[in-house]
Amino acid sequence: MQIRRLQKGEKSACGSAPVTNLSLLLAVGIGIFGLLQFGHQVYKLNTIQEVNTAVDKQQHESTQLLHLQQADATQKLPRCTEDQLRTIGNHLPADKCHMHPWMQRCSFTQATNCPEQTWIEQFYANESMKKGAASASNISFVGISIGCNKGFDAIATMRMGSWNKRFDKVSWGEALQADGVDIDAAVCKQDGNDQAQLQDDVKVRSGSEMHCVEPMPMTHAVLQQAANSLGLVDDGFRVANYAISKTSGTALFPTANLGNKSGEDYQRVKVGTENKGLDSCAKLSVERQKEACQEVAILSLDEYVSKHVASQGPIHMLSIDVEGYDFDVMLGGREALKRTHYVEFEYNWMGSWRHQHLEETIQMLDEDGFTCYWAGKDKLWRITDCWKDYYDKHNWSNVACVSRSQVELASRMENLFLQTLKG
Repeated sequence: MQIRRLQKGEKSACGSAPVTNLSLLLAVGIGIFGLLQFGHQVYKLNTIQEVNTAVDKQQHESTQLLHLQQADATQKLPRCTEDQLRTIGNHLPADKCHMHPWMQRCSFTQATNCPEQTWIEQFYANESMKKGAASASNISFVGISIGCNKGFDAIATMRMGSWNKRFDKVSWGEALQADGVDIDAAVCKQDGNDQAQLQDDVKVRSGSEMHCVEPMPMTHAVLQQAANSLGLVDDGFRVANYAISKTSGTALFPTANLGNKSGEDYQRVKVGTENKGLDSCAKLSVERQKEACQEVAILSLDEYVSKHVASQGPIHMLSIDVEGYDFDVMLGGREALKRTHYVEFEYNWMGSWRHQHLEETIQMLDEDGFTCYWAGKDKLWRITDCWKDYYDKHNWSNVACVSRSQVELASRMENLFLQTLKG
């Protein structure tokens, strides 16, 4: 911009008195300085506002994330790191998992044989001792045991979850054998006196239900008699004679020894005999089926829950042990799984497992919001997002899965997994 010098007596364009170049430059300089100062203040103000906005945004996002973590517990855990996978491989090596599964030499067979589920026991023990336990007693407990067998685990589960001391394994064992019934030995010694120790002043959770679903006719009859004799039916203990699978129908189950020779001990059928199920009678001749088998109704898990579970609330514990048809039970219970907090099942080479894969099971449960672990003796090894290909070898083992909606229990199990890796 050019600045023209005003002549003597000439007025500025603004009509003011004549000014010299010096005064004009001085005025312009002062104006520019003022503009710079004003601009600096504006910039400073804008910068402060931007910083405050950024901080507020970060705090808001952090608060949102915190609320999300608390409210939406379905967030997946991170995948196992290479170090964690290496440690799992050291704990559960693959070398013997390719042998015949009935030899039970595989690492995850031996690690999960007769698990000691301290994580779930401690969780419910902690629940019963909380300050709010009295108010929590208004929340009914619901447990379902599919393949209830001799019922000891179902009794222990109901005691643990409902805080009802009337559910006692010692009394149950005596009731089972009250009429001199010959009961098969428990593989994992479930008939011991290990059970939840409840405080004297703990208040029973009213309206609780424990469903003991057993397809073997001979075993079911004795279970029902024991429950009636102890008066446990009035306390919510339900004994049901069904087989649970993907779809409804009927199937034959053994009622007598399946073998024709006295030395065929593996063919024995007694009250509480394990390793007998849907396949057992199918191998017999038609004549032998008429002598040694009985027709039993099959329901899907969703159908059973709809017809027989009174509560519309959560299913706190679902235990599945059906001699090779465990995944079929879950496939027929997708709606029930949405209500379920904790699932445990067996994996082996029998029944439908022969044609199914554990990886598919874990993926389905993951999609339904569950994180699954190999269940050991006070130890857990995460399977979800820690997969190893040799896990698909059909070896006998036990798996425990927790719904990620159950933050406290899920955290307890993941922490035990991390502790297991350190051991």
